[in-house]
Amino acid sequence: MPQALTQIRALIERLEGQGNLRSDKDELGADLHRTYSSLDDARDAAEALYSALNRTHASLRPSPTRSEPEERRPGSG
Repeated sequence: MPQALTQIRALIERLEGQGNLRSDKDELGADLHRTYSSLDDARDAAEALYSALNRTHASLRPSPTRSEPEERRPGSG
């Protein structure tokens, strides 16, 4: 998701650079500023979500330093 938002921003920047964008309110500069700011916020939120999900996944894995009780070890029963 963060990469997609970065790609969307790059596309809009390219369209802006080519002069292919217009504003129906004659406020293109302000519109673009809000758009870029919102895309940056969304990218940051997506990165935070990705990081939080990775931490959650890591916390659910068995700890490599904790050994299982003898009766639960594979092949011990």
